[in-house]
Amino acid sequence: MLNKGGAEVFRTCTRDFSDSTIQKIKDLQQIYINTSNSKNSIDFRKDYKKGYFDENSGAFRILEKDIFSEHDEIVKGFLEEIKGSVLDIGCGESYYPGLLSEKAKKKEIYYEGIDTDKEAIKKAKQKLPFLNVSCTSFEDFKTNKKYDWILILRSLNHIKDTQNLMEKCLILLKNEGMVIVCENAPFGVLQPQLKKEDGAEKENRQHFHNFFSDDFVKIAKELPFSVEFIKKVGKNTSNQWIVLLKKQNEKDIANKPKA
Repeated sequence: MLNKGGAEVFRTCTRDFSDSTIQKIKDLQQIYINTSNSKNSIDFRKDYKKGYFDENSGAFRILEKDIFSEHDEIVKGFLEEIKGSVLDIGCGESYYPGLLSEKAKKKEIYYEGIDTDKEAIKKAKQKLPFLNVSCTSFEDFKTNKKYDWILILRSLNHIKDTQNLMEKCLILLKNEGMVIVCENAPFGVLQPQLKKEDGAEKENRQHFHNFFSDDFVKIAKELPFSVEFIKKVGKNTSNQWIVLLKKQNEKDIANKPKA
């Protein structure tokens, strides 16, 4: 990585990803460098810079550009349009609390959020006083309600059985209900030289998948969902992808001729 007039060499030993996934990360240039001097930092917008491959030098350089704003504006655009009943799966991080709270206060939405992290739920209740949040897993979540919207905002990779997740979403959605999914694709992080006392961030959520958008869409297309929008990860984007799904009308599915 060329940086500040010099060059830094990073080496990692990992088996978190397969060789093919590591190669895809490199091909998509999803490499980030931590500029905070602390491995505990999780604020990507503030402390991490994206690397891009400079063909002239044959090395990565730091991209001095906020690549996360574009992603956020797309998600906010969808959230500004939602109305009716909303189920937020993995709500504890509260990525867009102000927007959702405002819509709930105006009674534009009836919001329910679930998360398995007790501390995250506690913080969410402080951030989201107008919203209904509870501590439970999606697998254990039971209700007779039907929802207009389901939000899965950076929680997909923490749910073990994706097929079961999407089948249950079908049950919970009204006809032509919508699902917004955004998630992080696999990416590489270059860490600075750490002090001995500086340990890794503690992870409270188990991580089961490292999906690219195509991996998820393949599962969704096996079910009666239509893909209304997709933003893939590319060389000039952040590591975050977005998919908007629509549940097909049950009458249309019943009348559809069999192949």
